[in-house]
Amino acid sequence: MIHSLMRLQGDLRARDVTRWLKRLGLWSLVVLVSLEVTGQIIADRTFRLDVQESQQVAKIVNQSASALLAGQELTKYVTGGLSPAQEAKLLNQFRDMAPRNDAILQFTKGRTWRDDESGALLATRIDNDFKSIWRNVRTLTDLKLSPADKATEARGLQESMRSYGQALALISYRISEDQVRLREFSKYVQIGEFLLFLATVGAMYWGMVLPLMKRLTGANEELQAKAFELEGLNARLEHGKKQLAEQNLRLQLQQADLSVANEELEYSHSLYADAARRLEDLFQRVPVACFSYDAEGTIHEWNRAAETVFGLGAHEVTDRPIHEVFGAPEDTEALQQLLRAPLNGDTVQEFRWAYPLPGKNKPKWIQSSTFPIVDHEGNVRGALCASVDFTERFEFEAQIEANMIRINEYSIELELQREELLNLNRQLEGLASTDGLTGLRNHRNFQERLELNFQVSKAEQLPLSILLMDVDNFKKFNDSFGHQAGDDVLRSVARVLRKFENESITIARYGGEEFVVVLPGYGEGEAMKMAEEMRAAIEECCPTGRKVTCSIGVSVYGPALRSRAELIAQADKALYASKEAGRNRVTLASSTWKEEAA
Repeated sequence: MIHSLMRLQGDLRARDVTRWLKRLGLWSLVVLVSLEVTGQIIADRTFRLDVQESQQVAKIVNQSASALLAGQELTKYVTGGLSPAQEAKLLNQFRDMAPRNDAILQFTKGRTWRDDESGALLATRIDNDFKSIWRNVRTLTDLKLSPADKATEARGLQESMRSYGQALALISYRISEDQVRLREFSKYVQIGEFLLFLATVGAMYWGMVLPLMKRLTGANEELQAKAFELEGLNARLEHGKKQLAEQNLRLQLQQADLSVANEELEYSHSLYADAARRLEDLFQRVPVACFSYDAEGTIHEWNRAAETVFGLGAHEVTDRPIHEVFGAPEDTEALQQLLRAPLNGDTVQEFRWAYPLPGKNKPKWIQSSTFPIVDHEGNVRGALCASVDFTERFEFEAQIEANMIRINEYSIELELQREELLNLNRQLEGLASTDGLTGLRNHRNFQERLELNFQVSKAEQLPLSILLMDVDNFKKFNDSFGHQAGDDVLRSVARVLRKFENESITIARYGGEEFVVVLPGYGEGEAMKMAEEMRAAIEECCPTGRKVTCSIGVSVYGPALRSRAELIAQADKALYASKEAGRNRVTLASSTWKEEAA
């Protein structure tokens, strides 16, 4: 009876599903026909819009090309100068091209062509060319350029317009290709959509309706097979009840065994409690500050030595996290690494850290070691930290280090003092060889330099000359205007002479209003030329607003001279000759000797 009812129910469901599938197939055909008609309308409308857009852009391209040709005609007259009307026309040509150029860019960016550069790249090229054209045009019309610069800008403008025109021609060609391709594509789309409609109808029928009918028939047969399986399950259920009764009997026997095991476990617990008490007593009596914590960092044991070292009782720290107990020491990260390391199975030995004491400015220095606590299977369950008060030793080491630092500072200070002393010695040497009023070399330094140059010239037969000069009428000037004005004159003359000084030339104050110049490597002609330049420079300087001149005597080293004193004596005679001849002149020592001999 049950099997007959189940079979009848399956037949009814199959008929209902068949009717539902027929309705589904009918509505599917209606929907597909509607989609086909709608798609055809949208495709035709899209095609017409695309063609219209292409035609509009093609018109814009032709207008831009015409404006470009007009601009190229105007650039021929750039080098000869554009009239205001021509400049206005040139600006208007390219100003009117700006909106058309934007329309071309918007159209080109959305295009993709097959065998040439993409629309985006072509749009970038057009944009760059148009900006270059506009920049050249503004430069030609706004700036006052030379004909050469105008020609350069005109060539740049023509090159930019040529590139822009090539891009417009390429767009026009692509638009014509797209229009032809769109017309051909529209025909193929209509044929393809009709074939797709036929294929969809066939696929709906053969791919959905027939397989569903077959599946429903198989499901009905499977439902009947499940009914027979249900009868077999009932039989197995009865057999399972019998097995459950047997398992209950076994469970009662296991409960009896468990009670015996519980008694043995209680005895083991008592032994473990005795061992734990002994271990706790040993832990408390250890003279080293120790505490234990679990894998989450919660403190569990805290011995008496730890209370003394850290100043905290066991009741204050038990079951609290480590970071709350120790606060935030200076090296928090390092301390956390110390406490985390044993939880990874590592051991840390003799780690030093500062423990801040409440109410005190100085911290207490602690040396700690941490060890992992493992169970009988080797798994890490927690860690043990052993610490000692290291403050006295740390302060002693810190004092030693501070003493070493002070010793190093004293050494550096002594070195700086030695350098300062050397600098002072060098300054003293400079002062000893420098004239205080003029800043030139003094008489002693001049004699040393002259002796050195004299010996070199004598040994290597090299030319050597000296200039001995005297400020004209200096005593009369000093008496008339005062010694301060006289000192200003001497300093001004020294400034003029210092301009001629270099590494080989020595310029010094000989004494009073006299100056001397040593010229190694200078012969008669070169020495006379240098003396004349110095005389003219002194005459032009006009210190204190009054004209100052000088007389100069020149002597040149020769084989007959035996010492620097003779060379100076020659220069002195030549200087005397310059003064006798009327001052403000240069006299060569050899010429005076020739006159005396005559």
